[in-house]
Amino acid sequence: MEKVEKEAIWPGPEGMIPSLPKDASNASWHTRHFLDEILIEERIIGTREAEITMNLFGEKFASPIMMPAFSHLNKVGLSHKPMQEYAMAAKEMNIVNWVGMETDEEFAEIASVGAKTINLRIFPMN
Repeated sequence: MEKVEKEAIWPGPEGMIPSLPKDASNASWHTRHFLDEILIEERIIGTREAEITMNLFGEKFASPIMMPAFSHLNKVGLSHKPMQEYAMAAKEMNIVNWVGMETDEEFAEIASVGAKTINLRIFPMN
């Protein structure tokens, strides 16, 4: 049996996309090679760039995507404060940060980061 030379695998770990024998009789190799060479650039006539900013409570945010309130994230026994890191990311990305079930002291620590934060405890959940 003839040994077949293996190409570098793309993408991912070996075996994700199998290497195919390079010979004229292998239609799968030709198809894979052709698809790897295609570059499609979409151009649509008469469009404009989407407006993704959002106004909420008189503030303008970079995106309508908001950080969810991960309740009790600070209470998982880590040596650092994940909710403060989370608030830093929200501030850096200029998106709304939600906080759920923290104490007033924990909320003050999170708010001290400077992200625009909404405390869900102020909204009754009936």
